[in-house]
Amino acid sequence: MPTFGYFLSCEEFGPTELVRQAKLAEQAGFRKLWISDHFHPWNDQQGQSPFVWSVIGALSQATHLPITTAVTCPTVRVHPAVIAQAAATAAVQTGGRFTLGVGTGEALNDSGLAFKGARILVLGVAYKRGIGDTRESPAFEIIAALRRKGAEVSYADPHVPALWVDGAPIKAVDVNKHELESADCVLVLTDHPEFDYAAVAQHGRLIVDTRHSVPSLTHGRGRLVRL
Repeated sequence: MPTFGYFLSCEEFGPTELVRQAKLAEQAGFRKLWISDHFHPWNDQQGQSPFVWSVIGALSQATHLPITTAVTCPTVRVHPAVIAQAAATAAVQTGGRFTLGVGTGEALNDSGLAFKGARILVLGVAYKRGIGDTRESPAFEIIAALRRKGAEVSYADPHVPALWVDGAPIKAVDVNKHELESADCVLVLTDHPEFDYAAVAQHGRLIVDTRHSVPSLTHGRGRLVRL
């Protein structure tokens, strides 16, 4: 027999409101709670992004329903070991009613795009800003994963003139209006000061910013996701 749960949207509501909704959901007969995990809302109009682990702590005392994150991405913004600590703490607080839901890649899917054939422009492949050292850079694993899913990946990095991933050369391009508008997704991995982030915001269709370098979209035509 199916059971029905209630989704708590962290990108749309503040922490106090989320707890209130959870209480009402339990009173209404819902059997489970899912809660999203965002550092920044999908767009500026949504306007909220409370810290999910604080909200889960409050929920553990406010309701008796099982709680699942939907979903946590334990990669860039929070170290996986810290996520493990937070999940273990939540499990104790809820008396074993907590489930850690993990995942990534929703930005393309939510925009109606598939990875296969998607044109992805990676900005920055060095391991930190302002240098050309690619040792220990996560860009290699990220680009390799995108290519395995069928994406067409190019990159721009003023400090790295050539890049090979899994034995294959990755196309290097200039960051200009044409390249930004041609890309299905612009992925900011290294926040080099040479990049024109205002132009990225203006011309990019879907921007995934892992370094919080791109300004909020006020005049652009695209969508900004900060991780």
